[in-house]
Amino acid sequence: MIATIPTVASRGGHPTVALAMLEARRGVRSVWLWVGVAAATWLVVSAGDGAWQADTYQRLQSASMPIALAILVIGLNVGGRDHHNDDRPPLAEDAALDADPRAAGRLLGMAAPCAVGALWAVAMFVFVRAGGGMWVGDAPGRTDAAVYSVAEMLQPLLLFAVAATAGVALGRACRHRVPLVVGALGFSLFGMVSWAFQSAPMRYVTPIQTQPIEVYIGPAGLDPLTLPAGWLLSSPDQYEAYWARVIVHVPMAAWHDVYLIGLALLGAGLAVRRRRGRWLVAAGALAVLVGIVAQVLVAPQAIDLAQVVG
Repeated sequence: MIATIPTVASRGGHPTVALAMLEARRGVRSVWLWVGVAAATWLVVSAGDGAWQADTYQRLQSASMPIALAILVIGLNVGGRDHHNDDRPPLAEDAALDADPRAAGRLLGMAAPCAVGALWAVAMFVFVRAGGGMWVGDAPGRTDAAVYSVAEMLQPLLLFAVAATAGVALGRACRHRVPLVVGALGFSLFGMVSWAFQSAPMRYVTPIQTQPIEVYIGPAGLDPLTLPAGWLLSSPDQYEAYWARVIVHVPMAAWHDVYLIGLALLGAGLAVRRRRGRWLVAAGALAVLVGIVAQVLVAPQAIDLAQVVG
């Protein structure tokens, strides 16, 4: 008896959907995905109470990067399925599909590992709320019950989508693995040193935008009791010799989400190509531009201390 490999054509149904189902099963079984989930979970559990105000708040915002990196690697493998030389034949190589519909099926299949990442994110946000929130601000402007806004909670989900579409697009475009490895390592830097990308203008375009934002108020000699009682504050320390207002800026986070949606659409368009791909690229480019400009316009401005105290 001659063994046969199940293919899309032999499974029936719409070939693109059938291929997407095959890729979905392959994605959720990937070792990369579950290593990413384990690493992200470790980052959350080990975060503790933080060494300074908003430390834990910001670290948990970037904890999703290992999963995003895993999804990117899966996407690179998926996108390069048909032209990377290895010991396996292309998945469903006899499917009645040309290159672009095949890419669309592979892209749809990436929804499965993204869904796993989304479930992890939901569990993380439940964990934060169940713990009563986090420490943000220094006395006299401090809270220990800070939780994430909806705009902030959407960020990791959109980050997974960006990683998936970018991975498939790059995997399809590159025939050699070295540029893909370099790209994956570069992408991971946005998570490992996310703090380095939080000053303007980088905070508008970085994949991970951490809140809260600090706005300068006055020098170390300022009496914080003269400031509005509802303000969260960052006190002077060995690194910053001034008082700052700490702001969880929801409008800025929301427009950053629009920016990430644009990146995901760009990746999807570059993956599927042709007319449908061009429309996605155009929509993605517009969303990226609008998201960046809107962030700049709504970003917290410098505080006029004379008006506040007076």
